[in-house]
Amino acid sequence: MKIPRGSDARLKILLQVRFYRKKFRPAGSHISLLKHRQNDTFQEREYRLQGESVESVERDLRRLGFKSLSETGPADDLFVHYLDTSSSPFKKSTAQLKSLKLALMNAESQGNDKMKALFDFVLKESEREVKRIENMGPEQIYRMQSQTQDIESGTKNRPKSITSEKDLEQAIFSDLQDASDADNSMSLLPNIENMFRILSDLNMRRLASSDIISVEQMVMAFEIAKLIPISEFRQRGVLLSGHLLYSLGKVRMDPVNESFYIESLVFYGFYKKALELFNTNREKVNQRWWYEMGMMVCLRANQLAQFDKLLDCTFEKFGSDYCSPKVLRTAIRKKLYIRDFKGSKMLTKLFLRTVSTVGWTHSKSNTGRAASRTVLFTDEKQADDFLNGREQPTEADFIAIIQYHLFRNQKEEALDLLAKLILSSDVNHELLTMVVIKLKLFLLKNFGALKTELQPYLGHDNSKGIEKMRIAFEGATVQMNVRKIRKTYDNILFDNITAIASQPRLAEQIQRFALDPNQSPDPSRHDLSVRESSIQMQNILKSLLKNDMEAQALEVLTNLENLRLGSHTSEVNAHHYTVFIDHYSHKAQRSQNDKDIEKYRKQIAAIVERMASRNLQYNSTLLSSLLKHYRSVGDFDNCFNIVNSIFDHKLAKAETSGQNTSLESFFERRQVTKPLYLQLWKSLDLYNSFFDNGLGITERRSNHGAWKRNLKRQRSKINIHPAFDYRNLFKTMVRDDNVLPDANFYEAIIKGFVRVRDWPYVLATLKYMREISGLEVDKKLERFINGGLRLEYIAIERERLREIVSATHDFNTPLINSARRSVENRIKSGQILGDDSQNEDLGCVKNILDFVNAHRPETLVQVQEALEELEIR
Repeated sequence: MKIPRGSDARLKILLQVRFYRKKFRPAGSHISLLKHRQNDTFQEREYRLQGESVESVERDLRRLGFKSLSETGPADDLFVHYLDTSSSPFKKSTAQLKSLKLALMNAESQGNDKMKALFDFVLKESEREVKRIENMGPEQIYRMQSQTQDIESGTKNRPKSITSEKDLEQAIFSDLQDASDADNSMSLLPNIENMFRILSDLNMRRLASSDIISVEQMVMAFEIAKLIPISEFRQRGVLLSGHLLYSLGKVRMDPVNESFYIESLVFYGFYKKALELFNTNREKVNQRWWYEMGMMVCLRANQLAQFDKLLDCTFEKFGSDYCSPKVLRTAIRKKLYIRDFKGSKMLTKLFLRTVSTVGWTHSKSNTGRAASRTVLFTDEKQADDFLNGREQPTEADFIAIIQYHLFRNQKEEALDLLAKLILSSDVNHELLTMVVIKLKLFLLKNFGALKTELQPYLGHDNSKGIEKMRIAFEGATVQMNVRKIRKTYDNILFDNITAIASQPRLAEQIQRFALDPNQSPDPSRHDLSVRESSIQMQNILKSLLKNDMEAQALEVLTNLENLRLGSHTSEVNAHHYTVFIDHYSHKAQRSQNDKDIEKYRKQIAAIVERMASRNLQYNSTLLSSLLKHYRSVGDFDNCFNIVNSIFDHKLAKAETSGQNTSLESFFERRQVTKPLYLQLWKSLDLYNSFFDNGLGITERRSNHGAWKRNLKRQRSKINIHPAFDYRNLFKTMVRDDNVLPDANFYEAIIKGFVRVRDWPYVLATLKYMREISGLEVDKKLERFINGGLRLEYIAIERERLREIVSATHDFNTPLINSARRSVENRIKSGQILGDDSQNEDLGCVKNILDFVNAHRPETLVQVQEALEELEIR
């Protein structure tokens, strides 16, 4: 510990108190809505030592071995003392610690030699931790967690009195260690955490080549990280050590080890680097398992067009009768997510082809690669043979893919899969009952509803399949206790299977009610997970508000606010406040009374202020609801207060991310989700509809005067304007936050660019949509794009006719009507806006290029710039 000398007048006044400050990161921060909130990166914590004077405190501490800032003692002594006093759930290796002290005494004076000796100790202790935790069962881990919690809460025995200087020294170190661990619960793997901190610091400061630790030690850290049985720890260690090795610029791992590093890059969102490593080694490795890994990277990176090409390439090289179930399951989910139903059908057929090729097995008896975490290979060929082994799909894959299809209302594919599973000779009564439970089919009002939908898919002689399903349905009904509530609460059960899949939360609540209909929701119960408890309370609040029990709902919210799970953690969160915002917003939209609308606005403002006063973290769900409300009532000032704050926050994070050396900064994930981006887009779209896009009048209607007056009135209400445009929004969304828009979202995006006449970015977005997301432009969107180009041609023709009129004064027909007829004639004759449906390229792309070349040639360079911004070749 280092004590600064104080000599100014202020310190002389406070002679009997000294301050020692430790900085720590706040537990959380949130984006401000209506007020600017300053979030400090660090806050100060104070430790106080009392004495007769400053000199006496310094003298007593010096006697214990502490030194002042002016003295340059070795830091390794302090680190060794830290290792000696730090807490660990495992028994410490005294021999290793003695060896470390001896190595430090014998090491040369250079700091690097001592650092290598220290890191060697950390590596050996980390390896011991991995071996010990591998041999532990779940009960042992739980028991050890309980013991560490006892230590943190101070229930373990500590010295009640200090009788010597050594006791005082030990107590100070112990208190400092407890303070250090106060914000983060003590880890089961403290030495591995120490290893991570060292690796993180070397990464953040770009010190890989500075010889602080050796390449061999980096490799050892990588090998230890691979063996950690806890997934998140393993991925973190592989990423940190792997990044350090690759930053040397002269190391490339073998394909098997590199696949671990690529997996960790994908886990933490470094998709571009993962794809680069995969592609540069693709031809050299040339193994099916490498291509399967590459397909997973493409899917996680939302590069669906590249996934399609890679899948075709895999078929050419290794045959089209098999594909990894993990790849297919993820790909079908992604294709359905973006509503690419043609692609999802093709992949579902490939899944069934895989089943017919290698069969399927029960998930509990699966002994494939997933069940073999630690496998040692003697050579590369043995590794390739193992990794190329064909995995059998399981009933869990069937269930997941059926659920994906049902959620998107693709009932035909879902029922076809279910029928094939029912008719399989490998399925038994217990397994089929479990399938019914997993799909929540027991929540149907009766078996007749399921029978009617299944019969067409079970073939002509379907009686055997229907009987098997009936027995499984009845078994699931009894097992899940639905029979008892079916007569009394028949109205809460579902009429068809698509209704179950499209409302998963409601189905979950009905299932929970069926299992225990007398259970009263108690927010103080801790046997539920935090997420389950939160969802349960949301549904309770929704039910109360839906039944006009607002006072009771507010009382429940107050109880949640007062409920404390710990000294710094509140049970309430942003989702609970969002329920009230949605409720009041819905009432405001339905009301025709201005006083009532104003009342609901004030109630929403009160809810926002109520949440802000408790310093709770805002989330994307709450911000989406607020944006939706403010947009619906035309409150653009509040709307863009939120929107601009979000982008200011993202910009600030981007500017400071390179300076923050905290381990946490390495692993932060995006906070702005797809639904929030959709609300951001709609807000900007509505805003732009109130302002002139420079096109002028292209069609005069009978209510033109009233429309202009209303537009002027709406503009006068707007005092806060967006600090970004469509380009910033789209680039941030798809490149920075890796959001995958579906077909409907892309339609809204492209319509926005068309309305503001940003034709270079329309071209870039269409290319991104097709070549990155793998989506085709439908005829409806093509017509909208061509309609925007038509207005451009009308405006150009209008100006040409205006010049003629001003020169000859001989023009009786209104200019706009004449311009429109002229453009329509040119379209009919095929001079402009042709429909080249035979061409492989989009007709609307050709039409945009023709327009830009003829009338906006100066913007051609912007097309290339837009493609570069989106990183499209």
